[in-house]
Amino acid sequence: MQPWVIPGERYYYGWYEGADRQDLPHNRPDGAIKAEIVERLRQNPLTAHHTIRVDVKQAVVIVQGDVDDRVAKRSAGDDCWDTLGVADVSNQLSVAGAIEHEAEHARDLMTADPVTLRATDTILAAATAMAEHSIGDVIVVVDDGRPTGLVTDRDLVVFGLAAGRDATSPLSELLGPTLHSVRPDASIDEVIAIMHREAIRRVAVVEDGHLLGVITLGDLATRRDPGSLLAAISAAEPNHA
Repeated sequence: MQPWVIPGERYYYGWYEGADRQDLPHNRPDGAIKAEIVERLRQNPLTAHHTIRVDVKQAVVIVQGDVDDRVAKRSAGDDCWDTLGVADVSNQLSVAGAIEHEAEHARDLMTADPVTLRATDTILAAATAMAEHSIGDVIVVVDDGRPTGLVTDRDLVVFGLAAGRDATSPLSELLGPTLHSVRPDASIDEVIAIMHREAIRRVAVVEDGHLLGVITLGDLATRRDPGSLLAAISAAEPNHA
C-alpha cells in the first residue's frame, strides 16, 4: 500500500488555507491519524490487496484508489471514521467497472415514464398515485403531454391541507413558478449544476416539449456515490410501518 503525500488543492475546503481550527476532535496530529488509517487498511481483508492512497489534513481524511466492490469502498470509509481524531472523510475510492457504466447523459440516469397528472386533477388523486407507486412526487402535464409543473408529497401537506385546501382542490393551486428541465443528452454535470444553482432535488428530462423522465438527487447519489448514506436511503424499500 502506498501512502499518498499531498493531493491537489481542489480536494480541500476553504478553511484549510491558513486556518487555525479549534474544533478538531482530540487535536490528534495528522501524521498519527494517517499512520493508523494506513495500518487499518492493511489489516482489513477487504482492502489489504488494494493500492489505496491516504492523505490527512486538518483531521480530514481523503482516500483514493481502486477497489473491487462497493463493500470494500464502504469498509475503507468505516476504517477512516473509526480512527480517533478524524473530523471528516472524503471517500473517493473508485469501484472496479463503475466508470465504464457510469451515466454520461440525463437519459442514462432518468426514471423513464414518470407518473403524471393534469392540473385539474385533485390533491386526493395525487396522494393516491404517490401511495400506489411508492413515490414522492408527480409531474403535472397539459393535454398534449407537455410538463408544466411538479407536485411533491410535501406540497400536498404544506401548501395543500395545512393551507386549508381540501382533498378535492385542483393541483393547479399547488404548482410552483418553474419546472426545471434538461435535454436527454445533457451531461450529468449539467444536471448537478442546475440542482445546485436552483436548490432543487428533481429535474425533468424533456425533448421537443414532451416529458421523457425525471432525475432525482437520490438517483445522482446512487450512481455517483453508491457508498453514501443518501444512496443507501434512496435504494431502500419504502417503509410502510
